[in-house]
Parts: sequence; structure tokens; C-alpha cells
Amino acid sequence: MANEHCQSTVIVVGAGPVGLFLALLLGQAKISVQVIEKLEDISPAPRAIGYTEPVQLAFDDAGIYERVKSEGFLMSGMCWRKRPVEDRNGGKRLGDELVSLALPPITDGETPPGSQILTLPQSKLCKILLDEALATGYVSVDWGNSVVGLSQDDDSITVTADTKHNESKSYIGKYVVGCDGGKSSVRKLLGVRLVGHTWPDRVVATDVRVTNRDVPRFPVEFIVDPEHWALVSPLEPPVPGKSTMWRYTIGTSVDQHLSDEEILEPSRLAREFEILMAGPRPLEYTRLATTMRRGRCILAGDAAHLNTPAGGLGLSNGLLDSDAIAQTLIYIINDKQPESLLDVYSDERRRIFQFIVDPISTANKLRVERVDPDTVVQDDWFYRTLKERNPKKMRALGQAYDGWRTDMSKFLPLGP
Repeated sequence: MANEHCQSTVIVVGAGPVGLFLALLLGQAKISVQVIEKLEDISPAPRAIGYTEPVQLAFDDAGIYERVKSEGFLMSGMCWRKRPVEDRNGGKRLGDELVSLALPPITDGETPPGSQILTLPQSKLCKILLDEALATGYVSVDWGNSVVGLSQDDDSITVTADTKHNESKSYIGKYVVGCDGGKSSVRKLLGVRLVGHTWPDRVVATDVRVTNRDVPRFPVEFIVDPEHWALVSPLEPPVPGKSTMWRYTIGTSVDQHLSDEEILEPSRLAREFEILMAGPRPLEYTRLATTMRRGRCILAGDAAHLNTPAGGLGLSNGLLDSDAIAQTLIYIINDKQPESLLDVYSDERRRIFQFIVDPISTANKLRVERVDPDTVVQDDWFYRTLKERNPKKMRALGQAYDGWRTDMSKFLPLGP
């Protein structure tokens, strides 16, 4: 087997949205980046689709918000409702709306970052990020290479990968950032453990094309039900009477001995759709790495933490990791700040996961699956707040996300 060598300042493992956004930010700062990805192209798999206000602000700072917005679409709110019920025509109608969260109306056609819900399938975001990163001239991507080894000393770190041509290739850099997902090779090679708990159910994300009989006021819906709960969102602007691709993220409280293939068996999914879809008829985890830094190697995104997809916080948190580690590496590489700033990154992003992302995503999940939809609005403070629309309480809801995006400049200069 041949052994090639490639040198760059930062090596990013993983060409998903977290890795590509980090590569873009570093490339814009004129830092050379080598991205290594085990797949041979951007993954087309159905994954995250929504981007929160802090992420939209980060996109805007990177100069890509308008492009992401133009290739996606905006929605003005979301709602929580009961599951669909029988209508009088042999089909089903939408379940009763319990509460809704309406964003301020658009004025003068202006949609600044964070003013609306920004929707774009993850695979399309990755294509934008890849295009923009390569355009900096400082980023290159090797596809089909699987990381199998790491070694580091006081000055550099070497990554060894098996290529798609069954050859070995070495990459030498100053720093490595593992953005290679929940089954991260980088994390395993570092010996960093994920600690946390496993939910007793699994979540299935399915993309289905549906002809819209009616389009609700808020197409993004949390279906509240103790047995059949779901998050429903369009992947393109829905139009009444037209066919639209929708994402149904379905909670499945099924026998844990079933394989993924059995969970995804068409007849099983069809039964779920029968329960959850309105219209006419014809194992997730919560985990956090014990550290997000080991020497010259850093973790970000799902490589560092896993949480329930309810509420859409996972990808947003990973992209905000990218934003924070990019700031950190730019300060260290370009501004000669001490490497101890990497420890600050690790501590801050772990703190944010523990105190913001994990509790909110957990509450979002429990709020739709382990409740009585007939009494939940009276029983749960969150639903009552949305129902009452008290301005002071509504502002307090948003304040729960304060500090989600990390400004590394506030930690400078570091003390001795």
C-alpha cells in the first residue's frame, strides 16, 4: 500500500454541516484546512432541516445567510396539536390545535436573521457550505477516506486514513477537529467516553410526498400523544392542492429487540402514517463527551454530544460548536493566543449542552409523548405560557436560549 502525506494547519474529520461550516470559517480567516470524509459524497440521508436564531446570526456573520435563505424557505411559527381524527368522508382531519408560537409578522418584506424559522434540508446546506468553503481557496476535501489512527506531539498531530483505493494516507497538521458524528472515530481513537443515558424508544425520520388538502396556519407541528407523537415539517413551501415533500419524525415506543430494518419495514411505517397523517385515505440518545479537547485534537457536533432530535437543537448546537471552535483556532493561529483557550472552548460548550441544550431538548420530547393532550395545556407551564401570550412570560421563554452561541472574545486575555 502506498503512503501519501498531506500537510495543513487544521485537519477537520467529517464533511457534514458541522465540519464544513468550521472549514468555511477557518478558510475565510486564511487558515489552511484539510477535510477528511469517509463517504464519497455529501450524505443525502434525511436529517435536520431547521435553523434557530443563533445559527442564522452565525450564518449572517459568515456571509451566507442570504444564500441559505434563498435556497430554503421561511415559516412564521409552529404549533402543538392532538393527533389527527376521523372526518366524515372516510379520511382524517388535523387534530385540534393546543397552542401555537407565532413569530412577529414580516414588515416591508424584510426577513433579518432570526426573524422567522429558516428551513433547508441538511444535505442542501452541506452543498452550500462546501461550495463556499472551497471558494476561499484555503480548504480541500478528501472523500472516501476513513480515519484509523492519531498521533500527536508538542508541535503537530498526524492523522492516518485508509483511502477508497486501499492505500494509507497521512495528514499532518497543527490541530485536528473531530466532526465525524455520533460514532466518531476521532473520539474513539482519543479514548474519550460519551456519558449519559439512552431513551427507551427510537425516533424514525421519514420524508414522504403528500398532496395537501389543506395547509395549516403553522405547517410545523408537534403532535402531542402518549403513544403516537411526532414532529411534522414541510421540506418545501406547502401549497393547498399541490404535492409537497414533508418530514415526519416519528417516536416509536416499540420492542427494543427489533432491528432498525424491522422498525423501518414499510407496513409498520404505514400504520404510523395512518395514525399521524391528516387527509383522505386510499434509538435516540442523550450523551455528552467527558471532554471536548485532548491535546491538539478537539471534538464538535455529534462527535461530542448527542441529544433527542425533538425541538431541532442537535444540528443547531453542532453548528454553534463550529462557530466557537473557529473563533478559538483563529485566535490561537492568527492572533497567537495560548492553546489553553481550547480548554475554555471545551468547558463552555459542555456547560451549554448541560444547562441549555440537554434540558430543553429533553423537555421538548417529554412535552409531546408522556402527557394527556386533553389536559396538558392546563397542566404544563410551557403550554399555558403560549396560550396566555403574556409578553413578559413570552420574553422569558426566549431568554432560556441566551448564551447558546459562544463569544470566545469575552474570555480574552487569558490569565497566567
